[in-house]
Amino acid sequence: MSLKKSIFQNKNMLLLMLVAMAMNFLSSCVNNKIVINSNTRYKPIPAIETKLYKSPQEREGQASSLALGVAISGGGSRAQYFGTGVLIALDEIKKDQSSFLNEVDYFSTVSGGGFAAGYYLTLKKNNILDKYPSYFDYWKSDARKKRFQEFLFKGASAITIAKLPGYERNAIFKSYPSMIDHELLQLGKPDLEDKPIDTMFLSDFFIPVESSDKKVRFPIFVTNGTIYNNGERLPFMPHIINALRINGSLLPKKQFEINKGYGFPLSYAISGSAAFPGVLPMLKLSIKNTDSVIRVIDGGAVDNLGYATLLELLHLDRVSLDKKRMLVIDCGGLGNEVQQQPNGRVSYAGLISKALMYTVDINILYADNNIKYIANYYHINQNNIKRIGISTIKNKLFELEKSADQKSVQELEALKRNILKRRMNWTDVYNDFVSEPMFKGYTNDNISEVPSDLFKNFSLKQVFELYELSSQVDTKIKIYDWEREILVLGGRYAVSMEQVAISDLIK
Repeated sequence: MSLKKSIFQNKNMLLLMLVAMAMNFLSSCVNNKIVINSNTRYKPIPAIETKLYKSPQEREGQASSLALGVAISGGGSRAQYFGTGVLIALDEIKKDQSSFLNEVDYFSTVSGGGFAAGYYLTLKKNNILDKYPSYFDYWKSDARKKRFQEFLFKGASAITIAKLPGYERNAIFKSYPSMIDHELLQLGKPDLEDKPIDTMFLSDFFIPVESSDKKVRFPIFVTNGTIYNNGERLPFMPHIINALRINGSLLPKKQFEINKGYGFPLSYAISGSAAFPGVLPMLKLSIKNTDSVIRVIDGGAVDNLGYATLLELLHLDRVSLDKKRMLVIDCGGLGNEVQQQPNGRVSYAGLISKALMYTVDINILYADNNIKYIANYYHINQNNIKRIGISTIKNKLFELEKSADQKSVQELEALKRNILKRRMNWTDVYNDFVSEPMFKGYTNDNISEVPSDLFKNFSLKQVFELYELSSQVDTKIKIYDWEREILVLGGRYAVSMEQVAISDLIK
């Protein structure tokens, strides 16, 4: 590049900077105040700490020599139900008189992944799962379908986005945390003994080490948000809430009996972790004795898999290094999206949506390297870390394609053409999937209950359809019954494909 051209470009850059500074100055004047420099001073949030809390390995019947953690990624409705399917299947993996799921000491979740873990832990707290041999048996039960129906994710639509300004003014009748409380965490519903289910707090999962009368009943459960102002990861843990001097919420308005952070409601932690910018309302947390607030948005902005918090929790656990184990559940995926589309203008909403999703996808793209780097820093054995997800189904698809006969390949190619030429929508693909004789007797309400013994009989086309259907379910105002069912089935199928490797984590 010539010196003249370089000077010209630098002048243009300087001009743009001067224009930006002038606009900022004029904006400040309009508001009757002049801001020379932004306030960049801040107090970093406290580090993750476990010595303040009783160990989750103190639970009755727990293996005290094993530290097992599970991270569940974000992904809205897709993460909620795919993650639920994985948890159901993990409970089918047995160890002595226990199961993989019962051995989990730590959950670290982001956004929709917190819905999956929150629903499961609600059932645990209220002794609902104790009445059934397994989580799968509960899932198939009438009680689940009629009494404890899981939360239907309320997500992106023109109507919900239009309501956000009203939410900012606290003019929305039913707040997002309230929806999570009543529809996900079952608040107020009668349990199996007809006692109303109570509010859940961080105190259900974090027991002060000095407590002499309260026993550990559950894993440590951490949902992860992002501080809007500076992009810091915010793990919702009592000592962090306490150090930040949070005493309530202004969005929506709510005062907490904070009790050193233990009184922070779980519904607010989950909703903060899932506050996808521009789509779902952020949390605005009030700080004691100040007019300042902490705004919290989706944890996926920093780490959409929840691995960073989980690795820190495992690092601090007291067990030996070779007994620290970790399973990452990745619920992300867009399926095999086409490179080409009909010519036409792309909407601004579409551009914003894609930009937001690509930000999350970039985090996932580098996740494996980051996991290896952090694990190596903490001297955690790479062989004790396993990652599964929708990509597990994709890998199985590639494996089947290599050994498929010509008829199966031709059948698959014909299906792909029908999808690409829009002769079939996703409902059509689902109907084709369930039309196989092995699914006789199953409907849109219970296809997730197919016995795992049938998984080995899935054809190349069926695995392709399961992968695509699982991948395409996105955050929306309502998830259809068949979408919920296919995602739960997909989560169960992914675990079955990696059952041996997952079982090794609890040996």
